[in-house]
Amino acid sequence: LAAARQAVAATGYDEISLLSLSTSDYPRLDELIERLNAEFAPRHVSISLPSLRVDSQLRLLPALTSTVRKGGLTIAAEAGSERLRRAIRKGITETDMLAGVREAYRAGWRKVKVYFMAGLPGETPDDIDEIFRLCLRLSDARREVDGQRGAIGASVSWFVPKPHTPMQWCPMRDAEYFFSVRSRLRELSRRSPVTFRFHWIERSVLEGVIARGDRRLADAIEAA
Repeated sequence: LAAARQAVAATGYDEISLLSLSTSDYPRLDELIERLNAEFAPRHVSISLPSLRVDSQLRLLPALTSTVRKGGLTIAAEAGSERLRRAIRKGITETDMLAGVREAYRAGWRKVKVYFMAGLPGETPDDIDEIFRLCLRLSDARREVDGQRGAIGASVSWFVPKPHTPMQWCPMRDAEYFFSVRSRLRELSRRSPVTFRFHWIERSVLEGVIARGDRRLADAIEAA
């Protein structure tokens, strides 16, 4: 609170943004927001929140007022299907996600970001299609609030096996597979409220080579 007072006095800005790698992990965030609002709202200084995770954000949503500028609500779904999320030990269910976005829409959030990873071990074509279907259900959850569909921004990265992880010996899909996934999701999302962004495929393939390479890669890396 003292840092906010000092920053506003020194800069004259009309917005205080709470930024960190994981803002919602701060245990007294709701109290801090209330106190900042109480002090700065009469001075027409607003509070801005970054993208926050759906699991930890649920407890905060009722306390946030219209004076808080809201960034996107971030959901790290990782996989489209419950089956694949269980396989990779991702402890978030579709029920959790839908409950989170409904509360977010009611509290004024309009942007929902969802992160996925394609190429996971055991992935099937239906798992890929389920990425899009899940995004549609998250979009449709807004209908219960104001009758409109929510805008969903989905980011898809590519599975790269890393050493010293449980999946270090799993094979990595080739670039052709990743291109086919990208084409499929683009095809499904045409004329929909879902916008996909994809990590650079060639870079991910190179990352896979370097991640599990040995000293024989040294000359190539040095030359690059």
